[in-house]
Amino acid sequence: MKVLIVEDDQQLAEILKNSLKSRYAIDIAQDGLQASQFLFSNNYDLVLLDSSLGAIDGLTLCQDLRQAGNQVLIMLMSSNDSTSDRVAGLDAGADDYVIKPVALGELEARMRALLRRRTVSELPILTWGLLRLETSSCNVFYDGKPLGLTTKEYSIVELLLREKERIFSQRALLDALWPSDNNPRGEETVRTHMKRLRQKLKPVGASDLIETVYGLGYRLNPALKSTPATVPYEDISDGDVTPAIPMTAADLKEETIAQFWAKQSGRFLERIAALDHLTQALQKNLSDQDLRGIVRHDCMQLVAAVGGICFPEALPKVQALGQWLQKAPLKAPAEIQILRQQIALLGNLLEGVRDGNDSSDRFNRVLDKNPERRILMVDPDREYVTELMSAGHRWGLQVVRATSPGAAWDAIARVCPDMLLMDCSEGTDTAANLNLLQQICDRCPNVPISILADGNVNDPLGIAKFGGQGFYRKSIPQTTLLERIQERLPKRKSESFSAGAKILVVDDDRVLLEFLKGILEPWGFQVTLCEDSSQCEALIERECPDLLVLDLEMPQVHGLELCERLRSNASTVLLPILVLTAHQNVTTIQKVYSAGADDFVSKPVITPELMTRIFNRLERSELVKQQTERDPSTQLLNRSGSLNRFESVIDRANRAHQPLSLGLVSVESIVQLRRSAGYEASDRLVNQIAEQLLNLSYRDTVISRWESSEFLVMMPGLTAKAGAQLLLQAVQGIKKDWPDVTLGVGVADLSPEQSEISALYQDAVKQLQVI
Repeated sequence: MKVLIVEDDQQLAEILKNSLKSRYAIDIAQDGLQASQFLFSNNYDLVLLDSSLGAIDGLTLCQDLRQAGNQVLIMLMSSNDSTSDRVAGLDAGADDYVIKPVALGELEARMRALLRRRTVSELPILTWGLLRLETSSCNVFYDGKPLGLTTKEYSIVELLLREKERIFSQRALLDALWPSDNNPRGEETVRTHMKRLRQKLKPVGASDLIETVYGLGYRLNPALKSTPATVPYEDISDGDVTPAIPMTAADLKEETIAQFWAKQSGRFLERIAALDHLTQALQKNLSDQDLRGIVRHDCMQLVAAVGGICFPEALPKVQALGQWLQKAPLKAPAEIQILRQQIALLGNLLEGVRDGNDSSDRFNRVLDKNPERRILMVDPDREYVTELMSAGHRWGLQVVRATSPGAAWDAIARVCPDMLLMDCSEGTDTAANLNLLQQICDRCPNVPISILADGNVNDPLGIAKFGGQGFYRKSIPQTTLLERIQERLPKRKSESFSAGAKILVVDDDRVLLEFLKGILEPWGFQVTLCEDSSQCEALIERECPDLLVLDLEMPQVHGLELCERLRSNASTVLLPILVLTAHQNVTTIQKVYSAGADDFVSKPVITPELMTRIFNRLERSELVKQQTERDPSTQLLNRSGSLNRFESVIDRANRAHQPLSLGLVSVESIVQLRRSAGYEASDRLVNQIAEQLLNLSYRDTVISRWESSEFLVMMPGLTAKAGAQLLLQAVQGIKKDWPDVTLGVGVADLSPEQSEISALYQDAVKQLQVI
């Protein structure tokens, strides 16, 4: 698989490359323009995209790709941890949003979770005769015997199994499995790896498994496709298996970190020393705005890079430092001194990593995570506001106090709040209040305004004119006031709303279930609640939900166990699963993604983030479903996508006692055409046939690309004779452009004896006329 890393910090990009190159072919782009060029000339499975780039930032690049119809998986990496930033990133089209710094183990788990959803054939096991590849464990067997493959050998086998009917040229294998900067080494590289792979297949009796098609490339040998009935597959325990690609935490720590520090430790410590000099300069000249910006930018980049190599125990504190850097004004000497201390601690941590010691205990300063929503309160009553601040923090609200309308305007000039809460009791300065409201209407027109008062409101009509609503008495309980504030906070709507989608919510907390139902139903979702996780699988079979929201800690069946069971079932392998968890440590997150979950939401649940992630999963699921049911070349229904449609049309014809015929159009000489003129010519022919059939179709006609060289056309209302005339007309037009190609047409009639699609297809094959 091929991954593009878009990151302007060269050292962080190298960390990521060193960590991921054991499993993926990696290209690196240092800005949006270079990334666009890479994406134009290469096909990638996933893009790791930094949100803060140069001229073309990550969000803009993500939006441009989606508008251009590029559906490559995108994982956005950002140092911004606020809900609004996460929502903006997901709304821009990203499939996942990762906060820097991020542990390498968590990052790889998230990547594997995304890539599991990338194609429609992502079942846990891929087979070809006696060959068996387990995608979850990266193990490969032949006739029950494990094969100890290298990373690249495993990638070759996996690619051949995923596109079983395709012949891969040496250039195609290079493009798919090697980084772009390695391609110049030439096609000899592919031949060398293929030779070594065949040498490993020979001892288990599979020397002919990979066939060389002269002049075209490599493919799996069709003669070995069927598994002999006398040779059952025998499961092998983990103790007897040599993994193709080890992915343990010990390997990650011993190999990735050690290799990186052998080359980069000196450069990192030089960056820390340079930052210390910059902060000293800023201490002496606090008014230098440009220097302050440089210090903040360089510190954020350093924190993001350090987070990729530090121990999991230290990661939360490194992340906390990153969050503090985003919010701290860095204008006071005390703040600069704190920053210098934190930079020194980073240096100590890196020295500990280099020496193989966990120095996370040196981070003794814990920086609180800022709440998600910002409420600006204009009120001179310090005691009342302080109590509301404390209560608001528990609700995920940051209450900021301004003693006067003038002070409030200074705060709004820097950052627009999510809501304005203003004391307009009798005796307050009416003119100043109205002036502030007018300024807010001009600068932040979407910010809701709520009014507090001890008794009567001063000039209620004037306040209402400028958008003041939600008049509350200060005597009401603060819990009630905060509930009203939560209700009035603006909801972020998603453009990818899927009306009528079915959502199953599984949680042993009845209160949370009802809360989630109240959130989801107003959006038009059909919500089913399940309090007993042991009943979940039966409910899924009965309700056929479009998305599963699953709690982790449940008494009957643990969420991880349930997730693994669903992923091992072919009927639920593609069901989007969103996990709710109160645990945010790296180990838990890794387990969540390894079990097969698509995404997770932390408890307590924040409504805008939950809704955005639900919409994102449903949109991705719909795209995968479309890919599942349609042939990518002709965009016609494929076999699996047309079966239900065929059965529905047959059922209607039987109930209405109407004639119906099934037509078969086949390219009898497709193999010869590919050998003589290449795959591009055969693709042109196939697309021309599809276009001709679409031009002949009428209401209720169902057309399917049944096999690579076969098309089925179900024609309600037509007998076999009439249907044959229609299809022969289409085929004759194609023969004029392709005189050397042999085509076939066969049509079968619906009858009581053959009313199933399999019987109709077999009869159409018998009636086949070669043209």
